[in-house]
Amino acid sequence: MGRHANLRMGLLPGAGRRGVTVLLGIGVAALVLLLAMCGPGGGAGSTARGGNGAGGAVHAPSAAPTGRPTTALGFGLTHTEYSADHGGGTAKRSAERLLSMRPLPQNQAIMGWGADNPEPSPGTYDFGELDDRVDLIRASGGTPVITLCCAPDWMKGGKAGTTDWSRLEVAPDRAHLDDFAALAATVARRYPDVRHFIVCNEFKGFWNDGRQRWDYEGYTRRRA
Repeated sequence: MGRHANLRMGLLPGAGRRGVTVLLGIGVAALVLLLAMCGPGGGAGSTARGGNGAGGAVHAPSAAPTGRPTTALGFGLTHTEYSADHGGGTAKRSAERLLSMRPLPQNQAIMGWGADNPEPSPGTYDFGELDDRVDLIRASGGTPVITLCCAPDWMKGGKAGTTDWSRLEVAPDRAHLDDFAALAATVARRYPDVRHFIVCNEFKGFWNDGRQRWDYEGYTRRRA
C-alpha cells in the first residue's frame, strides 16, 4: 500500500537536507499551531476516534501517561507501516516495554507510514490509525512528534473517497493548500499534548527534474 515498512531510527527532525526542510517550515508550523490554539476544539475529556465528525474532537489519553516525557529532541525513531503496535498481544506489550525503558522522541506522519488517509473526502475524517500511534507514543513515555505529510488524494488531483498509495508523495495542488493547512490545524487541535511538528517530509513532491535539485523556491512559495 505504499506506506513504507520498518521502524526507522535516526535524528529528529533529520540531518542534512532534512534539516533545511524543517528550517523552511518553521514559520508554517507556527501558523498551524496558532490556528490550532485559536480554533474551536472538542472537550478535554473527549476520546472520539476516527469517523466522520470526529475531526475537531480532542483525542485525549484514555489514561494519564506514566512519567514525564522529555521535551528535548535529538536521537529518536520514526514509526512506519509495521511498528511496535503490530503483532500479537505479547509482542506488542514487549515492544512497548522496551520503548518505555528509554523514552525517545517518536515521529509519526499524518498519512502513510502506518496511518490511513486522515481526510479521504472533504470534511470526512478517519483518524483511527493515527490515534493508535499517538496512544502508543503516549503509553511508552515518548515525546510525540507529528509530521504534516502527506496530502489526501482529492487535494492533489485525485478522486475524493479514494486513496492511491502510489501517489503518496505527491504535493498538494496550489488550489488546495488552504485545505491542507486546515487539515494540519485539525490534527494539531486533536492532539493538544503534541508540541513538535515537522512541516512536510524530505521535500516530498518538490523535486525539480529540470534543475536536478530540490525545488526549495516552490516549497517556500507554496507553504508561506
